[in-house]
Amino acid sequence: MLIKVGYQIVFLGDEISDISSERSSPGAKILALQVLGGGAGGCAGALVGGMSVYLVMTITGWGEEGSLFSPRALGAYIGAGFGYSVGSALGVWGVGKVAGRKGALPQTLLGTAVGTLAGYALWARTNTVSFFVGQVVGSVIGYNWSEP
Repeated sequence: MLIKVGYQIVFLGDEISDISSERSSPGAKILALQVLGGGAGGCAGALVGGMSVYLVMTITGWGEEGSLFSPRALGAYIGAGFGYSVGSALGVWGVGKVAGRKGALPQTLLGTAVGTLAGYALWARTNTVSFFVGQVVGSVIGYNWSEP
């Protein structure tokens, strides 16, 4: 028999189950590991993304090579930026899954996109590393906010 009393559900013959504490918050250790995992994943993603675009442009013969602002170099920068975004989201998501959390990848990617925009806006005003930090922080917030 089920009796609902306020926020508690009482099963006669069983122990009391409190439904007000369904959602648990991650501990500081998990958050720190997610930030580190997001940074490491972002660096790996930037390396893969930048090198992939550069190699494709080199193989196809598109763009000139020579300076830091050549088309191939700019393509590699764009690939590295995209790779950092996806890599940081995957790093945060992976750490969360290993830690037993239940966040979702689409919301983590959305958090990365919002963090990228916020970091870029802050970077444009202060000229700090907020562009890279914003992506990781956005990933962590998006992941943990998406938990059921």
